[in-house]
Amino acid sequence: MLATHLAACAPISTQVVPTPPPTPTALPLPFDAGSINLGDTLEITLPGRTPVILHWHLEEPSNAEISVKAVGTNEQGGLLDPVIEVLDANNRRIVYADDGDATTPTDAYIPARGWDVGDYQLRLNTFDGYWSGVVKITIQPSELD
Repeated sequence: MLATHLAACAPISTQVVPTPPPTPTALPLPFDAGSINLGDTLEITLPGRTPVILHWHLEEPSNAEISVKAVGTNEQGGLLDPVIEVLDANNRRIVYADDGDATTPTDAYIPARGWDVGDYQLRLNTFDGYWSGVVKITIQPSELD
């Protein structure tokens, strides 16, 4: 005779805790530093962790070069390595510059080029996007080679 004994089955009392939905990590908004004009030189403080935006409007086609030079060091006393990105009115990148020329390899430089009529956005930051410091930006009228 075969005897079967069933062990008592108790219901599992594990409480299910739903996983909360992920929350977006908010990046700081870019800092709007106003406008710059052809022929201007401005000193801008990069706050670190977010770019600085300058607005540039051209009423007529122009030839210009843009340079961004570090003024001093970053907040920790190290090298400040500025970069510049130029966007058109539709937020499309036109040009990006990280390094300068042979004499200023850590500064950003956009050689002379033709610029169309319209609105541009210049985004200034550091290469790593982290450190703060002061830069000097110049938009200089120039002749094309």
